[in-house]
Amino acid sequence: MDKELFKKKIEANCICWYDFKQNSKVLIVGENVQELKEILICRKCIVKIIEDISVVSNDKFDYIIIKEKLKILSEAKKMLNEKGIILFLVNNKNGLANILNNKEKYSKQEIERCLKKLNFSTYKFFYPLSNYKQANAIFSDDSLPEYNNSKLINNVFYEEKDIIKYNEIEAIKLVTKASKFVEYTNSYIVEINNKSDINFVSFNNSRNEEYRLVTKVYKDKVVKEPANEKAGIHIAQIKENIELLKDMGFNILDIYQDGNIISKFVVGKTLYEEIIDLIYCKKTEAAISVLKKWYEYIKNKCSNLNETYIDLVLENTFYRDGEYLFFDQEWKLENATSDFILYRAVNNLYIYNPEISEIITKEEFWARFNINSEKIEEFNKYEKEFQDKVVNKELVAAYDIEYREKYKNIKPFEFYIKEPFLKKILNKLR
Repeated sequence: MDKELFKKKIEANCICWYDFKQNSKVLIVGENVQELKEILICRKCIVKIIEDISVVSNDKFDYIIIKEKLKILSEAKKMLNEKGIILFLVNNKNGLANILNNKEKYSKQEIERCLKKLNFSTYKFFYPLSNYKQANAIFSDDSLPEYNNSKLINNVFYEEKDIIKYNEIEAIKLVTKASKFVEYTNSYIVEINNKSDINFVSFNNSRNEEYRLVTKVYKDKVVKEPANEKAGIHIAQIKENIELLKDMGFNILDIYQDGNIISKFVVGKTLYEEIIDLIYCKKTEAAISVLKKWYEYIKNKCSNLNETYIDLVLENTFYRDGEYLFFDQEWKLENATSDFILYRAVNNLYIYNPEISEIITKEEFWARFNINSEKIEEFNKYEKEFQDKVVNKELVAAYDIEYREKYKNIKPFEFYIKEPFLKKILNKLR
């Protein structure tokens, strides 16, 4: 796998999620922005690229995209149409990856001071992980992660010159647990002169191209879009899954519309989050009771099938007013039973929350549902076959090597928060 080519491809993730209006005039200020330009042309925008904003004439733009250069915002403001929008892409000087080298970087406070000085009263911060050049997920103040959010386990490729002092994934989980995510995330995408209704975005970077989607969470809906032309076939398969599940009597929140999958946004916790909360509160019997009730519902509806809709899992389920509501039904497997859905649901609890093993082990869960080791071995095989189909194995192997090599001789993040250059972090975490 060509690591540099992959990084180049996903660099446009920092803007591809944004709802640019067709036929808009867009100015991009910065170097190495060809990937951004191509995305905008696909959106039928009229694009101009410059490295020095001072060379532009009296043109006015609907959107201006700026990389890193905070000091040119004043010039950019003069070049906006009446309702024009700036997207400012910048690395955070206090970001976990930048703490040793914060030259030409800015903190959130510094950016906000600049915006207020320029009389920009309307703006919205977005927080891409692991950074704006390699976005796997994009959070906002309206959708900040908990410390056990699976999207914190993000994949990032490093440059040879990068100094790796500690495990960034461990570090971001620690600062998130201390409610300091916003201060120490690596990058910001700042939307200036507007506040988008989009609150969260996720990408399937590690999948094979034909299965890559972009998921955008708005205030009132969730939209899944194909990330490329090949992925349109996968959207069509999801559409079929939705229709068949509805025919079986499942309450599915998703609908197909104009080449996308759209769901109503539901406020509150999924069944997965409710069960995790019960376990953390050491209410294990209550957690098992909730799981059993859900599982019986699934099993009764799927008992006569030769195929299994394997995304009928806890993280894709809400329980409201005595009804189960399902969403995000991407996959089905032939010759798998409803027990496999239970296996995936329980497995995911432990993948993203390994510490719950100290309260109740995975084996105790299996025993309560009469699932023996032979079954587990069979399910492990099914899961591997499924992952081999969906995931780009070369890419995952490259990530794995990068992770092992970069982190093999480092000390824990907790060690470094005792060092002088991170005393500020230590004080805030306390």
